[in-house]
Amino acid sequence: MATLVRDLLTKGLLASHRCPWLRTTNLQLRPFSILTTHKMSEDRIEMFVEPQIQAILKQVTGKNYQRVFRKRKIGQKIREPKYTFMTREQLEQSLEDADQRADKLLQMPPVLRARKPIEKELSFDPQIQGVEKSTIIFTDITMNISDRDRLIVARDPDGTLRHASWEERDKVNSIYYPREGKEFYTPKMFTDPDLLRSVLDRASEQDNTYEFVLDRACLQFEPDDASFISICEKTYQTIDRQQHYDFLKSTRHFGPMVFYLTRTRQMDNLLLYSIKHERVSSDATLLISLFHLLFPDSKSNTVAQKLTNDVDKVRAYIELDAVKRSELELQLNAYEEIIKRRNELTEELEKSHGIEQKN
Repeated sequence: MATLVRDLLTKGLLASHRCPWLRTTNLQLRPFSILTTHKMSEDRIEMFVEPQIQAILKQVTGKNYQRVFRKRKIGQKIREPKYTFMTREQLEQSLEDADQRADKLLQMPPVLRARKPIEKELSFDPQIQGVEKSTIIFTDITMNISDRDRLIVARDPDGTLRHASWEERDKVNSIYYPREGKEFYTPKMFTDPDLLRSVLDRASEQDNTYEFVLDRACLQFEPDDASFISICEKTYQTIDRQQHYDFLKSTRHFGPMVFYLTRTRQMDNLLLYSIKHERVSSDATLLISLFHLLFPDSKSNTVAQKLTNDVDKVRAYIELDAVKRSELELQLNAYEEIIKRRNELTEELEKSHGIEQKN
């Protein structure tokens, strides 16, 4: 391996880079204090890509065009509206194109396990120990190689030649192949938990900092970076605590949030919110279906397979698997009472309208 590195360096295909920042700057992100969940929830991460789960997550996300194509304060110049006269066929084609653009904007970030540290040593040369005071990075700068597969090795001051760590790879790839939107130094709001907390706590309808933080994390980190996973989970927990679920509705982050809350069995608040806003036949039922896919051995899944009514399926989950059973039961009973009174009022109005017509 050491011979390969020397050959590539000689041919100009490998660039060496002294990195004093590796010893002078602490680039390790401080971990957030996140809720410890059962190990079984980690085993369900791979289920995120299953077609049935993807279909449910897309359906529960929704596709509100006004929200998907809304103007956002992200530093871009707002284009002037353009008005065009169209035939019916042209209008239908434009609507189809808009639907495809919306699907692209709603493409969910992947949900992955945290990557394992790279700790592979290639060789050790004690004769060059102490020659350099900084770690030297050797990088294969061949074009058309993904950042993930690029050969990057490091020579430590003690003479150890090893594969570069994930942190070193991210920094070196940013030097030779910078990516638009990704900063070389990690933004302070991702390294200071108190600052991140203050950003999330000031979220409002006019200033959706939840979406801002999640979008920024997608640009700065790889999806299997432990820092990315920690930041996303911290954001989801804040949204769950504040019950600001609609802040992510019709955005690409709503599906991953629902998947996280469901697989960690923290979905009761979201279910309570859905029932309170009379979304039993839509969001609540989809949540229960997702739960049953992730937990096929749950008690309510066996019962739900014999039921056809959405309210009954939700009630089965509440009685057999819910953590906040009492709160959910009260809210579901209140929902049923509201629907019952609304139906009675509708019937009375229809009867009254019929009498007026006969007279």
